[in-house]
Amino acid sequence: MVWTRAAFSPLVLTLPMDDYLAARVIASERKLSALLVFAALRGLRAGGVLVIDGDAGPEHPDPSAYDPHRDVVAAGVARATRTALDALIELEGAE
Repeated sequence: MVWTRAAFSPLVLTLPMDDYLAARVIASERKLSALLVFAALRGLRAGGVLVIDGDAGPEHPDPSAYDPHRDVVAAGVARATRTALDALIELEGAE
């Protein structure tokens, strides 16, 4: 399960990581939920592709310690980007 919440800075708001872990959340995402809400309010379609590149488990409870500047992150983002573009092409053809 991925938890998405419009918490743009975990350094400003303390995220309830213990509650997330108890619910078996394996990752947290902090921007997509805002995009989805704004799109819905305006009658637009929106979606997202998530790259899970870390572990929100008990051994990594501090979201501010996350380091996005790793090769595994860049590789995951590249694969996700290709997947998203392929999906957009499929969706366009289906309409």
